[in-house]
Amino acid sequence: MSKMSKMSVLLARPIVLDVLSKGHTIELLYKDLYIQEDLMTNPDNYIDADKYDLLLERAASISKDPFFGFHLGAEFSLDNLGLIGYILLNSNTLHQAFKNYQRYNILLCSGVVYDLQVIDGEARFSFWVGDSSRKTTYHLMDSILSSTYKFIQKLTGDPIKLRMVSFIQNTPLDIQPYASFFGAKLVFNQKETALIFDANLLDLPLVYRNQQLLQIVENHAIQMMRALKMEHTFSEVVSVAIIKSFDGTIPRIQDIARSLGYSVRSIQLQLKKENTTFKDLLTVIRKNMAESYLKNPSFSISDISYALGFSDPVSFHLAFKKWTGQTPGDYRKQYN
Repeated sequence: MSKMSKMSVLLARPIVLDVLSKGHTIELLYKDLYIQEDLMTNPDNYIDADKYDLLLERAASISKDPFFGFHLGAEFSLDNLGLIGYILLNSNTLHQAFKNYQRYNILLCSGVVYDLQVIDGEARFSFWVGDSSRKTTYHLMDSILSSTYKFIQKLTGDPIKLRMVSFIQNTPLDIQPYASFFGAKLVFNQKETALIFDANLLDLPLVYRNQQLLQIVENHAIQMMRALKMEHTFSEVVSVAIIKSFDGTIPRIQDIARSLGYSVRSIQLQLKKENTTFKDLLTVIRKNMAESYLKNPSFSISDISYALGFSDPVSFHLAFKKWTGQTPGDYRKQYN
């Protein structure tokens, strides 16, 4: 059975704040959705995609705004994307930023698929809901469309000229808000939702690019993605907490329990139900992080050893060989 699609609280919070800013109450917005406010205050949390969609639709209804999703996306900032925002900001070119958006999207929303195609000098950045059980709404599509174009403007420092914007929805009675914002030809009732522009624009250098910082945040994102792809939800939560707490020392279960609001005993029992232990998760994460860092020649084996909490490179050497059957040096030679 496939896992239910999830949406990051980072994407849901702007909906809540918009409704509150218009004088409405959280109780009205959350009615019958069984969403706990403390869940929504932690940017590391996720909510089920169906609840996110209902939240978006209800906010649009409460606000009496037929363009709620579009307006929401147009007001988004890269800060709303957390770690992905930093990755996009520090990418070298617009093309790299789009590819990174595709690659790390699962950290924001599972179930939404992004694709970048370049054909005959034309670039098409499209997206769709890949979860067949999830209803596609125009507010969701609009919010992604407008936020993506807003991000492009921020990254390049200049609003690029679009050739066309494709919508899957029927032509609305009023297209002026779209026309003013995108400044391009609008086509409705299409098979895909997409931004279409000159492919040469993909080579544009980004204003805030920083390759060194990009490597750091990408490594962090890779570890988080690996944790999110674990089979069990509670293991996923604990794994993400472990990854985030790495600071050159080995995270302790007491500290992870405190950060998640659980007792040590509760974590142990929950993980036991999933046929794993805190030690097992820690081992898998350290192995995955080691493999990721070794693929990057700018990180010395000595630095990797200490970053992963080993007392010296010899200890790391022995542990890595036990994990993989290879020495760190031999593993690195395969990728460099």
